[in-house]
Amino acid sequence: MTATQWALLSITLLAGAATPGASLALVISTATKYGRLPGLVQSLTHGIGIGFYALLVSTGISSLLFASTYAFQVLQFTGCMLLLYLGGKMFVGGWRSRHKQTMDIPLDNTTATAKPSLLSHASKGFLIVFFNPKVALFFFAVFSQFLNPEQSLMLQWSMASLAGVLDALWYSSMAILVSVPRVSKAFNQFDWQLEILWGSVLVSIAAGLLLSLFTGLAASF
Repeated sequence: MTATQWALLSITLLAGAATPGASLALVISTATKYGRLPGLVQSLTHGIGIGFYALLVSTGISSLLFASTYAFQVLQFTGCMLLLYLGGKMFVGGWRSRHKQTMDIPLDNTTATAKPSLLSHASKGFLIVFFNPKVALFFFAVFSQFLNPEQSLMLQWSMASLAGVLDALWYSSMAILVSVPRVSKAFNQFDWQLEILWGSVLVSIAAGLLLSLFTGLAASF
């Protein structure tokens, strides 16, 4: 590949990473509520998930998944359920925080200090990508413009790695931005409102995906 092709590929991948969606809502919510490190860990594992799908597509292995319509639909449905779970958990958590603030009920020390582990944040960052097979469709659309059978395996791995690195860098920059004291303070002033907002975003995205999935299933009968 030429330098121009690498530049075009990088711009395309960065644009895909920067598109607002469920992943951005999750990372911003995590970095705002739990701090920079959890947000960075989540961003890193999100990038690993992106790199995983990019590698499958670039090496052609993902064609095995799409050869089975049933497997693809199950993966789509599982991804929707994950989004609903994460969004619902955020929404309920925000609503409970509002209730406690409104009623002026002090938080129990255990509840106040209890935080998800870094492993929990890491798994969420990876799974929100893993259970979204449409990521693979994106890479099919992008890599089809740059891949050809004559390319070496090393080049294909490099393209997949580029996708994962750019994604991790983008989300890490978002996590760092919202964890800057001034920005974080502004976000924390509206802590429970933002948690409800991000939860609603995730639930809305999941609902839209489910509607699209069931519409496609209905059309196939």
